[in-house]
This record gives sequence, structure tokens and C-alpha cells, in this order.
Amino acid sequence: MAMQAEGARGPDAESGPGIGAPEDTSGLVDRRIDVAVTAAVLAFAIAVILTSGGLRQGSIPDPIGPGGWPRLLGGVLAAVAAVLIVRRLANWRGAAGHLVPGDGGKDDAPSIPSSGLRPYFLLAVGIGWLAGVSSAGFVITTFAASLASVALMRVRVWTKLFLTPFVFTVGIWALFGQVFGVRLPAGPIERFLQDILPFLR
Repeated sequence: MAMQAEGARGPDAESGPGIGAPEDTSGLVDRRIDVAVTAAVLAFAIAVILTSGGLRQGSIPDPIGPGGWPRLLGGVLAAVAAVLIVRRLANWRGAAGHLVPGDGGKDDAPSIPSSGLRPYFLLAVGIGWLAGVSSAGFVITTFAASLASVALMRVRVWTKLFLTPFVFTVGIWALFGQVFGVRLPAGPIERFLQDILPFLR
């Protein structure tokens, strides 16, 4: 009888959801973290707009001024962040709990949870780049910042982790520093290359 009762349950009896099964939260985001991250982006955009007025005019006349592009990009970023915050707050009472469907489709990597701290780490990487580029030079600082950014995106393939930042750094340095003649901050690597390759000066 015990065997019959166990057989009557069927092979799929233990594969069902059952009581206390974990809920599928893929594609859902915590709206509190969502609003906090967007508010940080909005604050950053406002800071860019306010500080861009102190940029000095370069040697080449610029019709939009040295702070024109920062103001434009900061304004677009602030507008998008404000719209996202207003939309999230307007629907705050529309759903029970703090987990709500995120923008876009379902998460394509449900086994890798998103991190609300990652944008702040990326912001810290950008601040570190600004702090170190004048002393360490463009190549070293940009490669380190690119490497840290790729690593924060959970890339663990060594070829992508190192090759992508290297190609990006060399490409930007060659395009702007050598083709367009932009004076990028020089560090030990740039000075070494200029010593052995005089045409890079």
C-alpha cells in the first residue's frame, strides 16, 4: 500500500512548485534602488551643468564655447533621469511590494543578479581617472579605468578583459592625440614612445 501510494504521486510530484518554493524574480527590479540610482545620475548631470561654466576657452575658437557640449549632454542626462524618477514615483502605489517589472524585456541572465552599487563603482572609476590622468598620463589611466569598467561588468574572459581596454585606449590615443593633434596628458609611456618615435612628439 505504501508503494502504491508513492507510485500514485507520479514522477513529477516532486518537480512541482510546492509550498515555500522560491518566487521567480527575474525581470524584476527593486524600485527603491532604481529611484536612488536615477537620483544619483540626476545629481551628477546637474553638477556637470553647474561646473561647465568654469571651463576656460581653448586656443582654437569654439562657436558653442568650452562648456557647450557638457551643458548639452548634462541637460539631456538630467531630463531623462527626471522623467524616469517621475514615472517611477507616479506608479509607486500601483504595485504591491518593492519589486516591479524593469524596463525592457526579461533578464537574459537570471542567474547573475544586477547590482545597485555598480553605477557608483563606475562613477568612482571615472573620478579616479580624472584624479590620475594628469600625473600618470592618458594611456595608463585610461587603460586602468577601462579594465576596471569591464571587470565590473562581470567579464571574466581574459582576452576580452585585457584586449578590449587595450584596443580602446590605443585607438583613442592614436585618433585624438596623433591624428587630430589633441594634447593629451603625457605620462611615462607617452614619454617613452616619444623618445623612441620622434614623430609622435
